Amino acid sequence: MSLLTLASVLAINLVPIETPAAPKLNIDNIPAHWQYVRYKWLNKNPFNTMYWAVMGMAAELCSGLLLMMYSCNKKPGISMHVVACNSNFIKTGLGKITFTCEDGELIANKVQECMASKSAATIDCVTIAHNEKGDLVSKFVFTWSIKGVK
Repeated sequence: MSLLTLASVLAINLVPIETPAAPKLNIDNIPAHWQYVRYKWLNKNPFNTMYWAVMGMAAELCSGLLLMMYSCNKKPGISMHVVACNSNFIKTGLGKITFTCEDGELIANKVQECMASKSAATIDCVTIAHNEKGDLVSKFVFTWSIKGVK
């Protein structure tokens, strides 16, 4: 079992992250990635709201999957990791929270640039979370460091 598969299994078993089924798309033209997390007993804190870490993991996964998608099965590859995270929580996390990262075009261009030049770059990816009513719940900005590998 690969490390990514193992991490996915652990994340799914420990944190109830639900990614809806999507139609097959050309991965070169995906501008955004979205997923949602439901407020349940397992991710509820003593104050009867969703743990901030659950929302943070879902938000990071949203932008990270876009990075992985644009670099998957390409030679040479890239190395990537989060170097900074900033978040603002506007409303309490109750119900179904949908996370959206619409930085696909920016990510695709930076990944292609780093793979071609084998240089390093940083990308600020914004993930927005909305509740079922469409109200803004939180905003996350993840700064990813990527570098083309030899």
